[in-house]
Amino acid sequence: MQVKNGNAEPAEYTHLVSAKSAFVTLMVAQIIIGYEWLTSGVTKIASGNFVSGLADSLKGANPGTPRWYTSFIHGTVIPHSHIFALSIEVGEVFVGVTFIAAAIIWVTRWKRLPDMVRGVILVLVFLSAFSGVLMALNFHLAMGANHPWNIPKDGFDETIDLDTVMIFLQLALMAFSACLLCKLRKARKATKLSQGNEADVAIGALLAKGS
Repeated sequence: MQVKNGNAEPAEYTHLVSAKSAFVTLMVAQIIIGYEWLTSGVTKIASGNFVSGLADSLKGANPGTPRWYTSFIHGTVIPHSHIFALSIEVGEVFVGVTFIAAAIIWVTRWKRLPDMVRGVILVLVFLSAFSGVLMALNFHLAMGANHPWNIPKDGFDETIDLDTVMIFLQLALMAFSACLLCKLRKARKATKLSQGNEADVAIGALLAKGS
């Protein structure tokens, strides 16, 4: 029992409020990440020149790009730039829409959803976060940005870029979705076992009456 403003409050209530606040904060962060991906994808599609111009934009190597990744760009990405460009556009829009829609559904209608729908949403968020990590990692390498474990020599240089921040945030979303999905499956198994035990008890009662 905790005392707040002269009123006693159960510890469960305080824990519930903290959990809800953390959950809402995470969902707000997920919406912001989704908005970043969605606007990026829509901008690429609306510009009309991303697919045709990706190869030319990648031909100029950045000084910070690793050699092995430069070889990958010139040997694989540039020859198939149209496919990669379309994949990026579709991927960014998909990740953005999934993050935003899932966060809104979780906050507003999570309790009303059946377990199967909850599981599907969690899987979609996990896959979207994984796709987002892959895209952000490739953008980070292609831009030759500073790695988070390196300290910039110039005080005016940024320590980490936006893509690196996106990687860590989406890894957190992956971990959250995977953890919640595991708990959901455990809860479903426990429910099935409970229902099975109740059925056994009911059958046993019927047999006892029949005898």
